[in-house]
Amino acid sequence: MFMAGGEPGQNMFAAGEITAGNVLGRGYAAGIGVTIGSVSGRIAGREAADNARH
Repeated sequence: MFMAGGEPGQNMFAAGEITAGNVLGRGYAAGIGVTIGSVSGRIAGREAADNARH
């Protein structure tokens, strides 16, 4: 997530459809929500862990 000045936000992590809810549009393809949650959850978890280490 980027702030108004264009810099990345600090300590903000999100996963699931909150990160790409507009991908689904008006329809819902079975399983796509689980895929979005799995992929973005892994990325958010990795970034949160890296942030905690530093």
